[in-house]
Amino acid sequence: AWLSGTPVLADNAAAAILGAIYSAHGPTPPDAGGAELATQKSFLQNTTTISTGLSFLKVAIEPQILNDNRWGRLFSLAYRKPDLLALGLTQNTAIEINANGATVIGDNAVVALDLRSARLALGTNQAFVIANGLLDVFAGGDVLQPTTADVDAQPVRIATPVLPTITRTPTITPTPTATPTATPTATPAPTFTPTPEPTETPVPTATPIVIPPMSSPVTEFSVPVALLVGAVIVVLILLLTRRRPAI
Repeated sequence: AWLSGTPVLADNAAAAILGAIYSAHGPTPPDAGGAELATQKSFLQNTTTISTGLSFLKVAIEPQILNDNRWGRLFSLAYRKPDLLALGLTQNTAIEINANGATVIGDNAVVALDLRSARLALGTNQAFVIANGLLDVFAGGDVLQPTTADVDAQPVRIATPVLPTITRTPTITPTPTATPTATPTATPAPTFTPTPEPTETPVPTATPIVIPPMSSPVTEFSVPVALLVGAVIVVLILLLTRRRPAI
């Protein structure tokens, strides 16, 4: 369908598998240590897993090269197949391929790594050693068309653009305001209020209970009876005295 003219839109991983080969890896780890290990290790041989793509295009494609820091994967693809052009896609950018050729569209750029004329070697740590490789950047609207570089061409020198001078606004250093010293407020001495002595509660005076005298059973015959009793007692004493034996 694509060869007959049906448009095909391939995004991210789908764009990668349209090429002849692609790096079969997930996203770069979000933590700093994992990201550093993944990005640096990918510049060593046999640390990037490379698989065969669908070969819609005779190139190698690496998406999210800037956002996910996949430069090592791009170099791994180019080093593994130096006869293929390795393309790095960035966010919000695409390559439009039609009958007129390939054109970059979008907000950012496309990076092309060409090692077809480069000399390749490996370092003692199995890192890539590349001489005379070509790394180019294509902005939106540029046509992706390889041209032979003229190594003998003299560089065109242009004047350094004059940049506007930025006048810095003087920064006003605020004058520190003296912090008012808090005057301690004298705490008034507590006024001593004498506690009134408790007033003695008068003990109620007991009202004496007057016991009325018992009525005497004395009758009109009391005196004679008393005299009679006294006389009997005297007589008894005398009788007892008389009968007392002599010692």
